[in-house]
Amino acid sequence: MANYNDMRNAALKSQQQFNSMQERVYSCFAKIVRGLITYSQVPQDAITLLKWNGSTSDERDYCPAEPGKMFTLPGATIFDDSDGYWHLGLCIGLTQLQFVSFVLCITEQDGAAKVKTGVSGKAQTLNFEDESSVRAYCESICEQAVRVYSEPTSSASRTFGFLSE
Repeated sequence: MANYNDMRNAALKSQQQFNSMQERVYSCFAKIVRGLITYSQVPQDAITLLKWNGSTSDERDYCPAEPGKMFTLPGATIFDDSDGYWHLGLCIGLTQLQFVSFVLCITEQDGAAKVKTGVSGKAQTLNFEDESSVRAYCESICEQAVRVYSEPTSSASRTFGFLSE
């Protein structure tokens, strides 16, 4: 027969598992950001972390920190109970007036990290311990940005990964 201690122990174990997964996800996001800097040669000061506003409707948005401040990676990473992914928005400044922004989503499934670019993007398994896998993923992000800017438009900024592609 279950008692209070059983309930408490189950709750503590669940929280410990969540916290461990969260730390692994932070590490995965950090490897992508470092990969963009190292492999894709994105200047570190060109990257701005964006935080999800928590909305799952048409009001979904990813916003920078208040003027004069910046988010830390854990501060900008939010878990979405509705899809089971952690979300992190990124904005990469290209010129004074041009930038590209997108959202990265990471979860774990069957012991493997799943990553997708965009809330509606296609999830793929990514081995974050394999440098070439991280490099290829970072290259795919840059390739998406190049494709987005290859389409003529009057808008100076571009987003991808926020909407279904």
